[in-house]
Amino acid sequence: MAGTAIVVMALIALAFSVRLEERPFAAIRLPKPWVVGTAAFMLLSLPNIIETGCEMLGIPSMFMIDWPGFIINILTVGLLAALTWRWSQSRDWSASHTLSLAGGALLTRAWIAFLLVPFDEAMFYDELVQRTVFLLGVVMLLLLAAWKIRAEKKRYEAWV
Repeated sequence: MAGTAIVVMALIALAFSVRLEERPFAAIRLPKPWVVGTAAFMLLSLPNIIETGCEMLGIPSMFMIDWPGFIINILTVGLLAALTWRWSQSRDWSASHTLSLAGGALLTRAWIAFLLVPFDEAMFYDELVQRTVFLLGVVMLLLLAAWKIRAEKKRYEAWV
């Protein structure tokens, strides 16, 4: 735990100390926001899909908590980070793209909660209700944020 805390603090310090040079926007083709959100959702869900698929097929999935699973997680998160960095270099990157990226990550965590096995069978229905409320809360939060972005965009376009 102490080692992890030290690494996290070092990475935070590094993030605030690195200064990037100003670059002109890249002339790249940017996908629509829903594609960005879907990419985030699928890439962040992939390790859990692999683990669940193995369990459904009767294949031991313990490798997902060892180095192979770690490597799969690093590769999927790294690919998403690389795609996000590339896409965000475009002049057309917008708040809608950022919301879609965050929404994909939030929805991933919300659906994965349903895979967790409760500790006590009597608590199963309570936990199912809690997870459903969490999922609905995430969806409502994303809808509210999308509505806010759309309203700000309309206000900006009317002003310009």
